[in-house]
Amino acid sequence: MSNEFEAVVQEAVMNTLAFARSEILRDAQSKLHGTFTSYAMGVSGVKMTGKTSGEIVLRGRFPLMLENGSPPFDMKQGFSKSPNVRQGKNGWYMTIPLRHRTSGHYQMPKDILKHARKLNSGERLKEALVRELGYGPETSHAGYRWKNSKYDSMQRIVQTSQPSGKQSGQYMTFRRVSQNSDPKSWQHPGLRGVKAFENVAEKAARYLESELNI
Repeated sequence: MSNEFEAVVQEAVMNTLAFARSEILRDAQSKLHGTFTSYAMGVSGVKMTGKTSGEIVLRGRFPLMLENGSPPFDMKQGFSKSPNVRQGKNGWYMTIPLRHRTSGHYQMPKDILKHARKLNSGERLKEALVRELGYGPETSHAGYRWKNSKYDSMQRIVQTSQPSGKQSGQYMTFRRVSQNSDPKSWQHPGLRGVKAFENVAEKAARYLESELNI
C-alpha cells in the first residue's frame, strides 16, 4: 500500500468513525430519555488502533445494559453494595431519591405539577391531595402493590446558584429500601436494549464506501 493511498484510507476511516459515533448517539438518544446521559458517558471517543483501523468502545456496566438489554433483575442487590447504605439494628437500609420531571418524557401529570409549583421550598404534597387528584398506589410488573402513590410527599426543592442568585427548582420523592423490603418491591422490569452500535454498523459501512468512492 503506497503512502498516498494509505493516507486516503486513514482519513476515510477517521471520518467514518466520527460519523458512526455521531449516529450511535443520535440513535440511542431517540430511544433513551432519562438514561441517555449515562449511556453517552460510556461511549468513547474515536481511537485509531492502526494506520487504517480504529474503534469506538462502549464502557461501563449500565451503558452496556442499555445497549444490549437485560432481563428483569432485583435492584436491591445493587442497593446493598452502595456506599450510601447504612446499618441499623435490623440490617442495612438506604433512602432512594426519585426525581420527577416537569417536561419531556415521563413528565408528571399537569394537575400534580400545578399544585407542586405552589409549594414553598421544602414543602411536600399531602397524601390526601394526591388521592383527591386521583393518584393512588400502583402495582408493579412483578405484582407488588406499592404502599404509596409515586407522588405522595413529593417535595419541592429550590436551589440558588452563586453568585448569580438564579433559582431553580426540583421535585423529589424519597423512598426507603432495606434488606427486609418485600422481594418484589424493587424488581426492575428489564431493558430492551437500544442496539445502537448494531443499528449503525451497516450505515457506517456504506459511509466508508462513499468516502473511498467504491
